[in-house]
Amino acid sequence: MSNHTQILDSLYNSAQDKLHNSDNQPTPNPALNQTEIDMLNTVADKSEYFKGVCTVLITSFAHKIVDPKQDIRQHQSSLLGGYSGRSIDTKFITPFLKEKQLTHMEESGWLTRSLEHKQAYTLDYNGQINDAEIKTAFLTLLDNIETKAANPKHYLEYLFQKLILIRDHKSASIARLQNIEISIEQVVDILNQHFSGSTTIGTARLPVLAIYSIYECMMMQVARYQNKTLLPLKSHTSADSRSKDIGDIQINNNNHPFEGAEIKYDIPITPQLIKDAYRKIQNLPVERYYLLSTIKPSAKERQVLNQEINLIAKEHGCQFIANGLMTTLKYYLRLISDPLEFLNNYSQNLIQDQAIKTEHRKLWQQILNNL
Repeated sequence: MSNHTQILDSLYNSAQDKLHNSDNQPTPNPALNQTEIDMLNTVADKSEYFKGVCTVLITSFAHKIVDPKQDIRQHQSSLLGGYSGRSIDTKFITPFLKEKQLTHMEESGWLTRSLEHKQAYTLDYNGQINDAEIKTAFLTLLDNIETKAANPKHYLEYLFQKLILIRDHKSASIARLQNIEISIEQVVDILNQHFSGSTTIGTARLPVLAIYSIYECMMMQVARYQNKTLLPLKSHTSADSRSKDIGDIQINNNNHPFEGAEIKYDIPITPQLIKDAYRKIQNLPVERYYLLSTIKPSAKERQVLNQEINLIAKEHGCQFIANGLMTTLKYYLRLISDPLEFLNNYSQNLIQDQAIKTEHRKLWQQILNNL
């Protein structure tokens, strides 16, 4: 076990113990002043929107504990007296955060453009962190450690307490439905409520989770998918970098792509989108490919799309389906035995998916409470 991982484990366990002994109330070390506590609260409370800042701070705190002589503001090895914060994050910090299901990036906090500048994280750092409160907290906490001898252990332990509470709130925030009767039309209605009522970052992920959730049902109940494999959802931000992925959703047959789906939120399906999708699968044995949007194609638009679809069918054999998301979902719901299974799958995916914000979960629970 690396020194960084040992530090993370120790302070994470200490944070859990403090929460247990204080009835889940975060308990800062007495050495922390209220300004420091307020800044750490800001980092934690906004961590879903500023994952990079949170990850970089955790990396910096942990590395300062491992190497007290290192100026953690010098976060790149190319800086004078610097070190590679990104390497430490990638090897130790982000894997640890993923394991504990705490707020995390997919690969590294340093992949955030506002944090990757070749400039020390001093108070005059000019990276465009788009929240003045977060930027001030981020730079001041690091400055406190380097110029005022603040203890990074106190910072990291308290931050872990806050992140643990946020994680646990997420996992307990959506009740499982049981013993209620609900129609397909009701299911579609509440999904529309959820999509339209969510205005925060990450809303475009909701239709992806909805289609993935219905596929989870169909894999067990529809003959077409017998002995096929539904691949896990990729990160909302990483799909474009993975050339082997054929879409947001992928089903394999004996490790070969069999069916795919690309989901668009408030973006109409165009012939160019169909061509782009075809390029992903033209050399693969994909039998069916769905392009689904929350904007349903008009009859005139469908004629143009069908021309492109027919060309693909003749050349490749793959059946492309360009359709409204809700129209397709209603059809799929008719194929499964109980809509509640779909709703519970959707709830579980809302809890687990890192792109989903607390606001999305709260709104969904409110909608379910009104059933």
